[in-house]
Amino acid sequence: MLEEANDRVAAILRRHTDNLLSQVLHTASMGMRNGFARSDA
Repeated sequence: MLEEANDRVAAILRRHTDNLLSQVLHTASMGMRNGFARSDA
C-alpha cells in the first residue's frame, strides 16, 4: 500500500518536473540567437 502511494507521488512529481523543465528550456531557447559573431571565430 505504501509502495503504491509512493509510486503515485513519484509519477506526479516526475510529470510536474518534466513540465517545468520543458518551460524553462523553451524560455531559454527563445532568448538564443541563431548566428555567429566575428568574435566567435
